[in-house]
Amino acid sequence: MFGKLFNKKKDSNDNWSLAQAEDKNTGAVSMFLKNIAPSIQIGDENYPYVSYLTFHYEKYNKTGLPDSKEEEEFSNIQDIDLPLFEKDNLAIHLASVTQNGIRDYIFQTSNPEKFLDFAEIIRNKYPKYDVDCEVIKDLDWSHYIELPGD
Repeated sequence: MFGKLFNKKKDSNDNWSLAQAEDKNTGAVSMFLKNIAPSIQIGDENYPYVSYLTFHYEKYNKTGLPDSKEEEEFSNIQDIDLPLFEKDNLAIHLASVTQNGIRDYIFQTSNPEKFLDFAEIIRNKYPKYDVDCEVIKDLDWSHYIELPGD
């Protein structure tokens, strides 16, 4: 379905890698921003749950990526709201995945109940994005490890 990953980038001064994939049949694009140097060790057993904070947006073209206005809003969400989840070592933001009308912010968390409480605050703050949250036990951090990026 998806072609090879391309435009893999890593800035030597940054702890994030960027990978992009395009579906050759439809033109849909997937963007993967991965934290390659999280503040905790990958696989830390104190963070056994993967959490997806999912924002839904309208697809404007065949790529399925957000328009520039929404991309700016998502950037603000990442800079202003997501640090709340990392406060008091609740969770670590590991990746952002954008594809097909969805922006997922992916975390590993130590406390699913408290994470869901924060997710409810975000859901209420951004009703136009119909925010969902899913928490799954992931002891081996497989969701993170399987994401593209170095």
